[in-house]
Amino acid sequence: MYGKPKTLEEAKELIQSMSGNNDIYAYVGNAIIYADGDKILQVINNYDISRMRMDSISEEQLNNYVMNKKPLTKCGGISIDDAEFLHLEEGKMSTACGMTIEYLQDLISTFTK
Repeated sequence: MYGKPKTLEEAKELIQSMSGNNDIYAYVGNAIIYADGDKILQVINNYDISRMRMDSISEEQLNNYVMNKKPLTKCGGISIDDAEFLHLEEGKMSTACGMTIEYLQDLISTFTK
């Protein structure tokens, strides 16, 4: 599992380690806790997984990404939103981006009915 890199060098190492890999996974969990004061009335949890693939990237592509795409703000230093060499293979794009919007919308709708 990858967290957010602390330095640009760590981001480069993380991204390089994924270069050419066909099995890069994004795991996302969503939870809503419905409460009345300190009394929990309902807890709803779900999760989703997406699989991505990364092209083999050149040193130039790697340096360009790290210098221009703010890798210290992203898990693994990279996001499918702004990396033309990272591709969704299975699952939802919103999960690959870090938040399964469809599930969150479903969760919220259960409370607005």
